[in-house]
Amino acid sequence: MMADANEREGFSAIVLVVVLIAVAAYLLFFGLQTLIYFEARYWGSREPELAVTPQPLNLATTPVAQSTHLEFFNYQCEAPWKGPAQTSQGPDFIENKFDSGAAIRVFLPEAQADALKSFKGETPEQQERMTNLFGPHPFDSNFDLYAAIYSAPPSQASPFMPRVDAERLNTLLLWKLAFDTQLPGGIFRFESGPNRGLQFGDPLRSPAVVLRAFNERDRQFKFLITMKESGSAKLTQNDINQIITTLKPVPLPGQ
Repeated sequence: MMADANEREGFSAIVLVVVLIAVAAYLLFFGLQTLIYFEARYWGSREPELAVTPQPLNLATTPVAQSTHLEFFNYQCEAPWKGPAQTSQGPDFIENKFDSGAAIRVFLPEAQADALKSFKGETPEQQERMTNLFGPHPFDSNFDLYAAIYSAPPSQASPFMPRVDAERLNTLLLWKLAFDTQLPGGIFRFESGPNRGLQFGDPLRSPAVVLRAFNERDRQFKFLITMKESGSAKLTQNDINQIITTLKPVPLPGQ
């Protein structure tokens, strides 16, 4: 009986050692990824917007009966509403309001944060960490960074993904949490001539739409487009598309 008990105790000890080794190996190879996985699931449940990723925007536009030419910060576009607009200017924006109830506020490009510079890090230690994770030149522009951050959903996280991929995803999700609050209707990605950008909100579901448009030099134009509930018109995607597709520099004198 004593021998049997000793054998059982010895077998149990061996099993315990094997389990401990297996747990240690799992934590060594997949511990960080598992932690990031559960963190991503937690934030995904708390912030459903994290699951929203940019969808392609169809820029097909039907000409409107009347439009108003607008100029701001050496750029221009055609607003799809009858003017003239009531123009006001603040230290970092120009706003045009129309009798229809529509309003377009354009923020000073030079006042927009350089997210790419901040992302790369302010200290040598932060810069080294980002270089180790994303490489020396992971994003060529602020637009590329915005697109990557908003394209990262919590569902990509897995306990068994490579460690560096898990750390990259975790970094992008943390930035996504810190970025603009998303608007109802989703996020849309567009390209129009040399301009690229993101649209936040669907005018059918949101009382406001935000555009972030970047030109070929990464100069950023942030638009806040709204329509009063009591306005004589309703904001449509065709309206938004006209603003996007007519956005271009004001010609220099003599051109």
